[in-house]
This record gives sequence, structure tokens and C-alpha cells, in this order.
Amino acid sequence: MKITIFRQKNNKLNRKNKSGKKPFLILTLICLCVLTYGIYNHYSKKNELEKVPETTIGTIDKKYSIISRGYYINYNYEVDGQKYSGTEKLNKTELEKVNVGDKFKVTYSENNPKYSEISFENRVKK
Repeated sequence: MKITIFRQKNNKLNRKNKSGKKPFLILTLICLCVLTYGIYNHYSKKNELEKVPETTIGTIDKKYSIISRGYYINYNYEVDGQKYSGTEKLNKTELEKVNVGDKFKVTYSENNPKYSEISFENRVKK
């Protein structure tokens, strides 16, 4: 009789442990999916820019910082009459070298112009 009671209690504990693992596994799976999507998105953008690159002129329209994240700029550029924008992360030294209104060469994907990179080495004279 004592053995039966112990087994019943032990079975209840095992059921609780199994049900406690389910939310953890679901959360882990969601995190892995988000991470995989982010990596895929980054490399598909990079691949597009390397396969069919085109260039245009972009203008910096905003400089800002996010606490614990770093310094950023927003830039705008135009392709076939359509306006696009991009964001680039900079270090503090790079941020001090650029101003709102400065123009730089922007490389974009011919197939998907929203994929772009601004080149700070290629400043365009006003």
C-alpha cells in the first residue's frame, strides 16, 4: 500500500514536470524562429546588394542616438522617381564627421531598391 501511494505521488510530479517544460520549449522554438528569420533577412539583403548593385546619391536627414545601442543616421535616396530611406549604425567618431544634409553615394539593389547601404568614403560635393 505504501509503495502504491508513493508511485501515485511520483506520477503526479512527473506530469507536472512535463507540463512545465512545454512553455519553455515553445518559447525556445519561437526565439530560434525569430533569430533564423533575422539572419536570413540580413544575408538575403547582402546577397541582393552584391548580385545587382546600382548607385545613386543619398542625403542624410537625421542623426540620433539610442541609449545602450549606439549612434544612427537616417538617409533618403531616390530610384526611378520613387523615394526610399535607410538607416545606418555609426560609431561616435563617424557620427561627428557627418551632418544633416550631407550627400553620399548609396548602393542599392536593382531588383529591390529598398535594400541599400550608404558609403561614407564617397562623399558627394555640394
